[in-house]
Amino acid sequence: MYVIHDDNKYPFSKGILAKSLYQSGVPLEEAYEIVRVIADDLEGEADSVKASRLKEMASEELIRGGWRQEERYYRLRETLTEIKRPMFILIGGGPGVGKTTLATEVGRRLGIERIIGSDTVREIMRGILSRDLVPTLHESTFKAMDSLKTPYVTDKLIYAFNDQVNLVNRGLSSVVERGRKEGLDMILDGVHIVPGFLDSTLVKQPKYMFKYVIDVPDIEAHKRHFFTREKGSLRDPRRYIDNFERIRRIHEYILEVARGSGVTILENADLTEAIDEIVTDIYSRLDVEENVI
Repeated sequence: MYVIHDDNKYPFSKGILAKSLYQSGVPLEEAYEIVRVIADDLEGEADSVKASRLKEMASEELIRGGWRQEERYYRLRETLTEIKRPMFILIGGGPGVGKTTLATEVGRRLGIERIIGSDTVREIMRGILSRDLVPTLHESTFKAMDSLKTPYVTDKLIYAFNDQVNLVNRGLSSVVERGRKEGLDMILDGVHIVPGFLDSTLVKQPKYMFKYVIDVPDIEAHKRHFFTREKGSLRDPRRYIDNFERIRRIHEYILEVARGSGVTILENADLTEAIDEIVTDIYSRLDVEENVI
């Protein structure tokens, strides 16, 4: 069985179709069951099927199975491939609010494989710029204030944090510029994604840039995130708990900047709901045809 798309023939792949359904939010087991039904329906027909017809069959099976929201995501996600972009999604917030988990899941839903953490960019810059030259860069965001020597700063925590954010965003702007020139979709996440900083360092604003700040209003829930995220890593969650007061102040500062900049703040009380909010917001703001939405 072959799939015809733009006068080209490709072998029908159950795995590829199941992946596209899974990326739309359908559990993997159900996705393969839908593919099995479609494959059975295609048996006995001609040795080829148009890609448009295959998509229609997938949509019909999703609706039949009650996956209406996922069916909408499936159609919209297929449409994304026809939009000239690149698209950049920025996800910020204080340490431990779930930014990386959200970035990974949003990337899966939208088919974006390039997910770049601001900590990675900071680590690269540390190898280029010495501690003597930029001491705040070589500390954690909540420990950067300890490297300040000046006695003339009243709020050392936020001053040192801003200094590090400004430096890291120069590196992030180079990443965005590279993606813009090469047409590469990207998700950038990290504590250094603070509204306004990246904009000030970009040479040219990309057409599609979506900005979000993640919030965990419940303080105890925020603390629990550190124990959850450190499982399987060498990082000690106690280090973050011991510095939680500083971490929370940085987080509140980021929220304050986001409110002043009109950037969307999403509460990460329920991971699935937060993912759906981001994906739905992006789809609603993209230039897709009305009959697809």
